[in-house]
Amino acid sequence: MPIELPELPPRIARLPRDERGYPVPAFVEWMRDGKAAARGEPGAHPDFRFVRPGFRAGAFKLGLCWICGDRLSARSNRT
Repeated sequence: MPIELPELPPRIARLPRDERGYPVPAFVEWMRDGKAAARGEPGAHPDFRFVRPGFRAGAFKLGLCWICGDRLSARSNRT
């Protein structure tokens, strides 16, 4: 049963939700049958114990937010 959350910032509200209704950060690995899976793949679920391989390095190199996965800018906190 999904929980009721307070109003979320737009970048967080766009994230996929887990079965409890919590937003899943961009760095979280999705799993299916014990193996890595694509986000949104049928039967896949987020596994908060694992970080997506290469996400940290890619996020740093491209200037992406660790939580929402969007590009960071001087105006990131406004959207």
